Amino acid sequence: MNKFPFHFFIFIFLLFSQTEALYAQQEDAFAQFMYYKQAINPAQTGSSQGINITGLVRNQWIGLSGAPKWQSLLFSMPLLNNRVGIGGNIYRHTIGITRITGLDGSYAYRIPVPRGFLSLGLQTSVRFMQQNFGLVTGTQPIEQDESIPVGLQSKYVPNFGAGIYYETKKAYAGISVPRLLRSNIDFSDKGQWITRETQHYYFMAGVVIPLGETWELNPQTLWRYLPNAPFDADLNISAIFRRKISGGISYRIGSETAILASGLQLGEHLHLGMAFEASFSEIQKYNNGTAEVIIRYFLASKKGENAEAVTPRFY
Repeated sequence: MNKFPFHFFIFIFLLFSQTEALYAQQEDAFAQFMYYKQAINPAQTGSSQGINITGLVRNQWIGLSGAPKWQSLLFSMPLLNNRVGIGGNIYRHTIGITRITGLDGSYAYRIPVPRGFLSLGLQTSVRFMQQNFGLVTGTQPIEQDESIPVGLQSKYVPNFGAGIYYETKKAYAGISVPRLLRSNIDFSDKGQWITRETQHYYFMAGVVIPLGETWELNPQTLWRYLPNAPFDADLNISAIFRRKISGGISYRIGSETAILASGLQLGEHLHLGMAFEASFSEIQKYNNGTAEVIIRYFLASKKGENAEAVTPRFY
């Protein structure tokens, strides 16, 4: 069994910590956020006007022991002539001595407005968090520090969130807060609130620009805001050929990361996306980059009074 050095445990601890003087980003960033918007903004649920099943696998900082890994399966579908969307997301996230298994449920109500739809969304979530402190080693016995629990610790953390999403046939924009409660996520058994969740505010937007009959240009962005923490945002631009093949680049401000991504539409229902990240920060010296794969299955709903002829999108 691998043992994590104490300084690595401190790094993970700070990553998840919240105090009056220290704030750190707790939510994950995804290179292909445009295919995973429901997990960020519940108001986007059901906007594809069909059954949508999405699987995502992400291995961050490949080659670094204890690096973050993510696996998830997302589902959504429209109801009531595409006026309502329901969905769910189940995921598993590991980093260092921490393992999180989560389940999100989302609901969106779509209101017809000029040129498109305005959606209001709600999300409920529960996370089962585990930390195996038996994997931690220190320069002195960690049992001497009462703030560090011993052995395998676990707890359930419920929360809820909300979002607003506006879309047309060629553009979208949304604002969301996936977790509104500042829940206690501390594993200490001394009754102290050392760590807690904090609100992450998201803004997303994108537009499709036609370039003749076969090409389209698709700039998109995702901003993440956390009070008292550095600004973080993804800036992406992709080219789409005949709505079947896409290729693009992104830059993540904050972590100083460059991203190459590609997508392929396999028939009417299946889409495959891949991305590779390389950081320009000091941590790049100790890993071989980040890889992310996403697979989407899309089945258009039957046409109703509020439905439109739809095809799978690259955003």
